[in-house]
Amino acid sequence: VFNRAKWNSLAGGKILLGLLIAVLPDDYPVLIVVDDTIERRSGKSINAKGCYRDACRSSDSNIVKCFGLKWVCMMLIVPLPWNK
Repeated sequence: VFNRAKWNSLAGGKILLGLLIAVLPDDYPVLIVVDDTIERRSGKSINAKGCYRDACRSSDSNIVKCFGLKWVCMMLIVPLPWNK
C-alpha cells in the first residue's frame, strides 16, 4: 500500500505531531529530540547515497567514513502519568 500510493511524509508528520500535541495537557512540556543514524548502503542505484563520518567507530585520531543514507529521526518526548 505505502510503496504504490503517493504520499508526503512531511505532511503526515505535521498532522501526527499536531494530533499528539492536541491531546497533551497544557502543563506538560513539549520536548523534541533529534537523532541521526547512517544506513550503510553501496551500489550505483542508490540515488541519495553520501559519505558520512561514522561517530561510533571514529575517534579523535582515527576518522572512519562510510557510504550510505543518513536518516534523521525526530521524537516527541512526553512524561507518562505512571512514570516519575
